[in-house]
Amino acid sequence: MSQISNTSIADLYLSGMNIAEVSEALGIGEWAIKKTIRELGIMRSRSESIALAKRHNKRVLGHLDKLEQKEAAPCFRAHQLFSIQNKQHKPVNALR
Repeated sequence: MSQISNTSIADLYLSGMNIAEVSEALGIGEWAIKKTIRELGIMRSRSESIALAKRHNKRVLGHLDKLEQKEAAPCFRAHQLFSIQNKQHKPVNALR
């Protein structure tokens, strides 16, 4: 990574963005961002990151929250598809 990239990573990170936001903004992988931040010695502690996120009204997702979202996604999609299918097929009244 060039010096310009290191500077832009540091600027964005120190402005209050988290690693995922910096990664998305620059189009660089999160691991590369983490490595650069560690090398520059500007990595925030977990408690600092949580405090910053709360100040900016960002929801802080823990590891279990992220895992739950990944596991729930297929079930949610299946529920959506099942609901659409049930709306298309109206029940026939057997008593008529």
